Amino acid sequence: MAAMARKVDDPELNRFAPSGAETPGAAPETEVLPQEVGLTPEPEELPGAPVRVYRRSPGTVQSGPAHTSDWIVEFEPRLRPGIEPLMGWTSSADPLQQVRMTFADLESALTYCQRRGLVPDVQKPPVRRHRTRSYADNFLPFPDGEPRPIYQH
Repeated sequence: MAAMARKVDDPELNRFAPSGAETPGAAPETEVLPQEVGLTPEPEELPGAPVRVYRRSPGTVQSGPAHTSDWIVEFEPRLRPGIEPLMGWTSSADPLQQVRMTFADLESALTYCQRRGLVPDVQKPPVRRHRTRSYADNFLPFPDGEPRPIYQH
């Protein structure tokens, strides 16, 4: 084990020399802890950032309610997108623009925004009315009494 920890004069090989923390039983000299245990470090611009809280709309092809019960919290873009000069791709220097969080209900999403100091813009979905119909309703006359056209194949 002592032979592995010996440093060699070649800088290319020194990259692979163990630093001491990798050896079994060895602990790092100092351990860095967050200021408050249980909280993650946040960017300085996070408190007061505008977020959009909304419920996902159903897919255009599907009429079922799948994947529409969750509430989504997205950060509003704060910086304008730019064009990369090398490839011509659109880019942004705003890392929060790609963050999308999902919550089971609106209350938990708003609680998260309140704890983090975010400014929520809640966009409630329109109420969908479902009317049960039978196949025979396709052949009934229109409400004004005009008969429905019968298309021949």
